[in-house]
Amino acid sequence: MVACEECYRRKTRCDGAQPRCGSCARRGVRCVTSNHRLIRQRRLQDLERRLQSLEKTGPSALHGSGDLEQSLVSRRESSGKQDAELSQQSPIAPTTASSAAESETRPSRGRYLGASIGVGFVDMVEQAVLGSAEATTPEPTPTFEHVSDAYRKPLASSPVVPSSSQLRIPSKEVALRLVAAYFAHWHVTFPLLFRPSFQELVDQIYARSDSYREDASRAFVFDAVLALGSAACNRFEWSPKDTEAHFTRAMSRLETILEYRDLRSMQAYLLCCQYGIHASMRDTGEEMWELLGKAGRLCMELDLHQAMPRSVRGDVHLTGEIPVAIRQEMRVRCFWCYYSLERIVSVTLGRPLVPSDDDIATRLPLTQDDEQLQKPQESQQRPLLSPFVQHIQIRRILSKAHRFLNTSASSRSLPLAEKQVIRRGLLGELEAWKNQIPQLGLERVEWWSSLSSFTSKSWYEAIYHNTVLFLYRPSPTFPYGSLERPLDDEDGLRAMWESSRAAIAKYKVVLQARRLNYSWICLYTIFMAGLANLYSIARLAQRCSSDTTSFLPPFIEAINDIRDCSNIMIAICERWDDVRSSCQVYSRLSNSAVAELYKVHMQYARKAAGSSKTGPDANGEQREASCRDQDDAPWPQQMALFDAADIVDMTGQVGNIDDFQVLFQDMRANIYSEGNNDANEVTMGFGREWFEEVG
Repeated sequence: MVACEECYRRKTRCDGAQPRCGSCARRGVRCVTSNHRLIRQRRLQDLERRLQSLEKTGPSALHGSGDLEQSLVSRRESSGKQDAELSQQSPIAPTTASSAAESETRPSRGRYLGASIGVGFVDMVEQAVLGSAEATTPEPTPTFEHVSDAYRKPLASSPVVPSSSQLRIPSKEVALRLVAAYFAHWHVTFPLLFRPSFQELVDQIYARSDSYREDASRAFVFDAVLALGSAACNRFEWSPKDTEAHFTRAMSRLETILEYRDLRSMQAYLLCCQYGIHASMRDTGEEMWELLGKAGRLCMELDLHQAMPRSVRGDVHLTGEIPVAIRQEMRVRCFWCYYSLERIVSVTLGRPLVPSDDDIATRLPLTQDDEQLQKPQESQQRPLLSPFVQHIQIRRILSKAHRFLNTSASSRSLPLAEKQVIRRGLLGELEAWKNQIPQLGLERVEWWSSLSSFTSKSWYEAIYHNTVLFLYRPSPTFPYGSLERPLDDEDGLRAMWESSRAAIAKYKVVLQARRLNYSWICLYTIFMAGLANLYSIARLAQRCSSDTTSFLPPFIEAINDIRDCSNIMIAICERWDDVRSSCQVYSRLSNSAVAELYKVHMQYARKAAGSSKTGPDANGEQREASCRDQDDAPWPQQMALFDAADIVDMTGQVGNIDDFQVLFQDMRANIYSEGNNDANEVTMGFGREWFEEVG
């Protein structure tokens, strides 16, 4: 049964009644049914025809340069419409006709994969959870055999071509709503624009329409803000076509602005990167790294990283002239916005950091908002901290950790004790950062920001735990072998398990509060936390097999953490079909990790049961006391509540039908039994079509 368009968009159950389903009848809306599977089949057929045409024209390239030129011409003519659509697939990096023709003939280049990107860690998790669980693991599938490739090479999403009506700017009422959403959400940690000047720009555009067509800078920043505001305002919508329509209009003017080579060009780069990193559901990491590289060169030209910039090309902004008194502060903001985005992409992709923190001489931005900057004599007491400054501080800590763990060759040769001292120092800085969260004054934000993750305490706590996890994850400085045994008072595997489950729990709170940003960077972060959780579970279980006194994760807590992580990932992936392979990878690895943990728990359970009959056993009593201290491990009385056959049968079912479909009914029953009858992201995300595809 195929859901109607309205139920598909709202992610509600559709009874399939004709001519109008029950949900549409109750709401009094039009009921239209489209076969999305048929649409995908047609798209696949179009690609197959395109491939066949390329194969036919390909051999002619071997007969000489004249034939090559003729072949290229015929290929462009025969695939005009398809090539035009494919060129719009990546609107973030503008291309010319010559570069498009060049891309057809040159071979694809390999990706540079740094140490922190996690590709090697995926392989490590695969070896950890599969190396000792072969007896309980189902026969490998193609996705299972290429675990790393499934995540590192996501498929490109289909392009969204806006209609002619979407190319027109919206009404002023709609525009003001999107502008308010932008400043309530993105501006909190990305204050690139001066709000009073932008509001004047909006009034001028709707008062005199010629100003939009005549001034490329104002038109670009207006459309870019609408795109980002639409992404924040419509994050629960199934299709991002309106958001991409605004962004497409902005990109049509990007090349003109980049020719200025002043602060306007820098702001344009950063707005594009902000959209590509935090508002796009397509993996844009490579494109963002290239754009940020260009922005970094321009940043050095403008001396934005210096305390006193010598360049005079920073007086004019995309919004026009701004008051002289705040020009220097806006330059400082512009640099730290670049710094934040550059650190996100470079650490994620494992690249060296540019510029280095040692090369930065500019001060931190002030904590006042735009209105207080404009009228300092009328401003209230200066806030102690701002979300923007707090965001910068965590990126600086992460930069130190990234250089120490991944990019610095000298740190790898240090003695282990000295490396531990450095890591403890970073943990101390991180703890001080966490203690500053109450000073942000998040309760003073406007009502609209209640849906912004940047005004949620849980979001900052999730960042904290992710950074702790980054410090304890296997790295060139701390290879995975150094985590196998506790060192002094530091147990790396246990710290990894506790940090990963804490991060998952905080992201769960953000998701339930409907504040989660649906983007590829968010999916990557949660996916890596889930992988670290599985890795630590498998390694801790294997360590307990030889050392009965070492820490063993409680079985029920491990199951709950895995389920929570999968729910969050599915809530994101349901909006992004191409990366459902991440859910498949996580599902298969989690089954093996759970099987390994369960096997060790059952070994201790049988041993404890035998010792209770033959007499007291010191190791058994120590294990039982240890589990009672953990306060939540099913040992051994609690373990008696579970039957081994039931758990083995459950893991087998999950492996057969992919992912977590078998757990859906139980999860939904628990949600409704707790009185949460309202629609939520996870329950609504398990749609009928999702089950059809993975079944």
